[in-house]
Amino acid sequence: EKLVDLLGKLKSQNVSTLTILVMGKGGVGKSSTVNSVVGERVVTVSAFQ
Repeated sequence: EKLVDLLGKLKSQNVSTLTILVMGKGGVGKSSTVNSVVGERVVTVSAFQ
């Protein structure tokens, strides 16, 4: 809910680009989290080895 509010504020201020950095160890779900937040597959998810 807070993220939706923030995105609404940015849109109302004509912000058209948002850069987010997601860091962490491999195989912990970063790509899956990004895809879930965006609502579509924008990052490739690999099997943990």
